Amino acid sequence: MTDIRAVFADAGLSLADLQTTIQQSEAIIGPLVGLGNSAGKTILNFDADRDPPANPAVLVKGSAGPAGAMLGCRDSVIIAGKTQAVSVFRPA
Repeated sequence: MTDIRAVFADAGLSLADLQTTIQQSEAIIGPLVGLGNSAGKTILNFDADRDPPANPAVLVKGSAGPAGAMLGCRDSVIIAGKTQAVSVFRPA
């Protein structure tokens, strides 16, 4: 059974701050495998059974990511108090 750890992020974070939070958490817990929101909170799901990723997560609003990057996950989260669609990419 995979050990998925849910972490709640502050709903007031900017996109850049949320990305930093994810990158710091990945270094400790493991790679981000999902995200979303519930009851006004952003929920980040990390796979604690896997090693930290070699390439950091890159968050973008919407679905268009950096050239050559692989989509990790996509959903709506709370950015600066507002629900926003974001995608998480990893450089190849």
